[in-house]
Amino acid sequence: MDGNVKQKLKTLRCEIDNCDQQLIQLLKAREVIAIKVRKLKRGNFIASYDESREQQQAEVRQSQNVSMFVEACMQAIVKRSRDLIINKRPRM
Repeated sequence: MDGNVKQKLKTLRCEIDNCDQQLIQLLKAREVIAIKVRKLKRGNFIASYDESREQQQAEVRQSQNVSMFVEACMQAIVKRSRDLIINKRPRM
């Protein structure tokens, strides 16, 4: 591999690492908010699962023309958040 390719690859990997760090921070924030949702719902005797909310969010993503990769990631995140809100132990 020539030096130019190595440098481009290093730069791109650095960009991915930066994205990963941003994602980690956003996911941590999302987790905190999901726990607040769980507490609020429980304290007010509101059902944990809201199918219409998930459908609404799926429609928003669809309107944004997200890639299959992004949609699959978002579905996994929504599933984990749902498990957290209904207090299931998330599977690894």
